[in-house]
Amino acid sequence: MRSRFRCAVLLLLTVPVFAQDEVYFHQAAEESFLLGTRQYAEQQFDSALGSFVRVHQIFSLNQRTTAAIVMTAKTLNRLQRYREGYGMSLEFLRLYPGSLYGEDARYTAAFAAERSGDYDTALRWAVSVASRGSERKNVENAKLLMGAVAGKWAADSVARSVAALTDPSERRFAREFFTELSEQKSILFGVLLPLLRGRTDRGQVRMVAQEFLEGMTVAVEDYNHSPRRQGARIALDVRDTGGDSLLAATQAGVLAETGKTLAIIGPLFSAEARTVSKVATAYGIPVISPTATDNGIAAGSPFLFQLNPDYEMRGRALAMYAIQTLGYTRMGIFAPKTLPAHGVCEAFSAEVRKRGGEIVSDIRYPLNTTDLRHLLRAMIADALKRAKVDQVTDTAAVFANYLQAIVCPIDDAAEIGILTPQMRYYNIPSQILGTSEWNDLSELEMNKLYADGVLFCADRWIDDPAAAAEFRARFQQSTGRPPGGNAILGYDVMRFVIASVTTGATNREKLRAQLSHAEPFEGLQTAITLGNRRVNAALRIIQYKKGKLIRIGEITLQ
Repeated sequence: MRSRFRCAVLLLLTVPVFAQDEVYFHQAAEESFLLGTRQYAEQQFDSALGSFVRVHQIFSLNQRTTAAIVMTAKTLNRLQRYREGYGMSLEFLRLYPGSLYGEDARYTAAFAAERSGDYDTALRWAVSVASRGSERKNVENAKLLMGAVAGKWAADSVARSVAALTDPSERRFAREFFTELSEQKSILFGVLLPLLRGRTDRGQVRMVAQEFLEGMTVAVEDYNHSPRRQGARIALDVRDTGGDSLLAATQAGVLAETGKTLAIIGPLFSAEARTVSKVATAYGIPVISPTATDNGIAAGSPFLFQLNPDYEMRGRALAMYAIQTLGYTRMGIFAPKTLPAHGVCEAFSAEVRKRGGEIVSDIRYPLNTTDLRHLLRAMIADALKRAKVDQVTDTAAVFANYLQAIVCPIDDAAEIGILTPQMRYYNIPSQILGTSEWNDLSELEMNKLYADGVLFCADRWIDDPAAAAEFRARFQQSTGRPPGGNAILGYDVMRFVIASVTTGATNREKLRAQLSHAEPFEGLQTAITLGNRRVNAALRIIQYKKGKLIRIGEITLQ
């Protein structure tokens, strides 16, 4: 079977070859294997891997060797070490072709290949299990995996892969399976993500993209398998942007020109979203960017929608809350010289003045500045000047009257420990107004003596812990690990899009119109309200108080 994988397995996992008459019963091997199965069931996968490897490496060929090798491959998959899991499965099939565990090894290989994005290889292994497997669970899982590949891979690519199958019975089974699947009417969404397949750099970006995709997949499976579903199934055609704007636009064009793709979800980055917006206009296809935050992206195309509030929205929301809810009228700006901070501060300043307030002090400093003493002294001087006094013994009273709040859109949560202690040292009691970078409980806790009372706007916040716990349980059952925030975001975004489709938006123009007038949506952690600008206008206001993060309000802009 062809594969783009290299079957390079770590030396630690190299499988020894023994003749069948050299199998021995080892009590220690039995105990290590049983320990591994308990650790696996409790999702202690690092520990389980060590226990299973011990069985087939430390001891001679024993009663648990073959089972331990298969479990090693499965555990590697759970640890997202898919290439190693795939290589171990192939090594097992080479050494023990007649083993009763062969079917498990073939499905494990299919799973590893699918998660790594090698859909051709995944399909071949899955068909071999689904068409002639003897264990019902393996057969059902293999069919689900075949359906997942069909949902993520273009139909012509699936057809070519099926046609290349060498076993006539497998080829016939696959054709019948996909014919039946295609007869079930489906709605196709393109997905653009920086999956960076085949690369080893930018691991954090790959992880974010993979988590987001997995969250989307759970939402699609929930909908497709729901007994209350009416109408067509949802399918995803996933394309890798490689984190490159030009490639993202090219992939968007491929998805759009077929006419089969109803809409495109992604890309994640603002730069990619700008280039893809041109494709959206050219083909009249809705493009839904989940995380782009730059100002003006949606303005580039009437078909582009930003589900993440942009910098302007964030700055305006903070100003509105400070004036309308807190009653402040005199405020300051203390921010790094970065594009995000600039966007927030300019919008904040404009909104304050629009509502009759005053910007008393505006201090900008180079990124990565750690010594803020002269900058804070300048801000104090601005406040004293506004108070029309040269020296005041009670500077706190001056700030209470003449610099009531300071917007501080930091670039990274690590700056909390730089900014808040120095503000406290200079006895500046003004209310700190922050952006979502302040939403880091661990950093706030490390600086709790100085950060207590800070409030910030947040684009992610879980209001219903029970619903979130239910999702986490389903996600963990599916993937073997708990979901991060990006997985929950993917789930929320896909549910929002599905909700728009189920109202009858069955073509591109109808979906564009539906999204433009969509009802406010409350996800597990994301609230979405698309205004006239086609940018999410909903933000939560969170405060850090006495060691806890508390939602104290929300702002929905017009």
